Amino acid sequence: MLDKFDYGNTLQRGWRLTPPTISLGRSPSAMFGAARLKFDFTGHGHVVSQASESVYDIYLWFRDLAAPPHWLGGKAIKPPVSRFQAGAACISDITAESEAVFLNPFDGIHIRLGHEAFSDLADDLGAPRISVLRGTGLPDATLTSLVRCLEPALETPSVTTSFYLEHLSLAITAYIARQYGGMTEVPASHSGGLSPAQLRRATELMSEHLDGELTLAQVAVECGLSRSHFTFAFKQSTGMSPHRWWLQYRLDRVKHMLLETDLPISLIASTCGFFDQSHMTNVFKRFLQITPHQYRRQRR
Repeated sequence: MLDKFDYGNTLQRGWRLTPPTISLGRSPSAMFGAARLKFDFTGHGHVVSQASESVYDIYLWFRDLAAPPHWLGGKAIKPPVSRFQAGAACISDITAESEAVFLNPFDGIHIRLGHEAFSDLADDLGAPRISVLRGTGLPDATLTSLVRCLEPALETPSVTTSFYLEHLSLAITAYIARQYGGMTEVPASHSGGLSPAQLRRATELMSEHLDGELTLAQVAVECGLSRSHFTFAFKQSTGMSPHRWWLQYRLDRVKHMLLETDLPISLIASTCGFFDQSHMTNVFKRFLQITPHQYRRQRR
């Protein structure tokens, strides 16, 4: 599992769980971390959240949950609502040790975002930096959809690429910054797409790295842009995100090899950057509503 900052061990000590985790970023103060927190019984009890850097803890609950008693630095914190509905987003600024008591079953995803992750995003976009995130404790369908996209990465890390995680973490960070921090939209100076040379270089790099170990930041640097600006400009130019373009390119390669070669499907899967045949079949069917075997049989 990609856990650059040992975030999983920190959660394990504080929550007495062993959740699947990911963490990435340039430093702990600018990190993006995510973990699945689930306990199906009553009486889990006392939990502690600590951080050596200034971070926000964001909880997206997948089931209804009575708001647990919560203390920050020993001071009781009044929750925004008495009961969190499924899909509720809860935000805490971890400026001191955070404690809570969970008496009821819970299931959700915990996101840890360093304060500097938001500063980096604002600087990339040329937008004013945000000073605080204000959570409502109410359901947020958009954030729920974005966070749900983390589930495959947490459940099956072997089929998840760094390229995908970096793109998704940026999307989640940008949404939270706008929705809960009031970050302004992209300025007009960032409204255009990539130049032909930038687009050619970006697509060359992505098509040469089908394993997905190329990072979004590396492609952006090659184009002389920040990560956020590159992502926005690429979508302006192509109508799709860099990750979606890269996935579509791989699927097009798969379709070509299915029709133009007699290679086994398992070999096509590895050649096109999928973990195994099963992984490729699942992705192929999700986008084309047909399996690779059926596609080859019907079109040859």
